[in-house]
Amino acid sequence: MGTFKVDKRSYAPTSPGMSLPAGDRTVLTVTEVPKPIADNIAKDYVGYTIKDATNVVKDKVLSYEVNIIKGATTETIVYEQVVENPAPK
Repeated sequence: MGTFKVDKRSYAPTSPGMSLPAGDRTVLTVTEVPKPIADNIAKDYVGYTIKDATNVVKDKVLSYEVNIIKGATTETIVYEQVVENPAPK
């Protein structure tokens, strides 16, 4: 599960079961999930389908929280933007 690009931003999936902290949340339809994320789920989570998704903007970083389902099993996958040069604190 490496990194990949969505609209010129790099993303990497985190461990299943994680969720994103509060921020500006936008609920997405299944068709609004970026294709690279949908493709990653199809490849790494064979047999699962996207149930719903949310994008979250916090501190100018865009991330996606995607709930997937396979039968009675539901997983949450978080795709966090990879910040290559974080600002110094």
